[in-house]
Amino acid sequence: KKKKKKDVHRAPQNTATMPNIFLFVPNLIGFARVILGIASFFFMQDSPLTAMALYWLSAFLDAFDGMAARAFNQSTRFGAVLDMVSDRCTTLALIMMLAVFYPSHAVYFQLVAVLDIGSHWIHMYSSLSSGKSSHKQIDLRANPVLRLYYESRAVLFIMCSVNEIFFMALYFAHFFSGPYLSMFGYTMGMWEWVARITFVPCAAKHFIRCREKRKWKFFCSSPFVSLSRTPPRPPPPPCTALFKWLRQLATSATWTKKRSASAAAEAAHIKTS
Repeated sequence: KKKKKKDVHRAPQNTATMPNIFLFVPNLIGFARVILGIASFFFMQDSPLTAMALYWLSAFLDAFDGMAARAFNQSTRFGAVLDMVSDRCTTLALIMMLAVFYPSHAVYFQLVAVLDIGSHWIHMYSSLSSGKSSHKQIDLRANPVLRLYYESRAVLFIMCSVNEIFFMALYFAHFFSGPYLSMFGYTMGMWEWVARITFVPCAAKHFIRCREKRKWKFFCSSPFVSLSRTPPRPPPPPCTALFKWLRQLATSATWTKKRSASAAAEAAHIKTS
């Protein structure tokens, strides 16, 4: 009796034992952050305390999804992407609200949003394309400032927190003038002081994102975006080659028929003459 060939496309039998990454603890924290971020959108226009409480809680949970991933050994690429997407979308929503509150500075908020989304997307694309499981894993040969930024959890936490505090201070300054403080010969509201103090670290964070030369080089050398190198064309399917051969055959047959007809006409002309 001939043995039946195994179906290579058959699904594995032990699918029940495969872990469901959507139920991993860090990913559940990520889902909670997304829900809290979306909930804050409904209160941003007229309820600043409720909106920022939900927004801050969503940002604060960012410190625990990584800890849970390391504690339970549940680090996945899906979790890394979910972490970055939830961060960028909530921050982008707050920047959009600030552009509405401060229309004269809308172009600056637009530039910050484009830089933030673009730099993080390129960083994530380069990290995952190079085989890394997280965008926070960088090459040790990178710039020492980048190495300190990504390897020191305290520095990374402080820089990200200051970035969020800057945008939250601008948001609160639109609703509350706050107690007025006099420093360095200037008198301003508390939230305006907070925004001015955190502006420099916030700008430094975005400048560091633009200094990731290796990520930009890796991204620009990709065949999907490179202007100097195009990916090789795939071979034509068999039907295309067949149609091309039939077209050439028909062309050659037509040319042979015309040549025979012209030779016969020339022979008849010579015979009559």
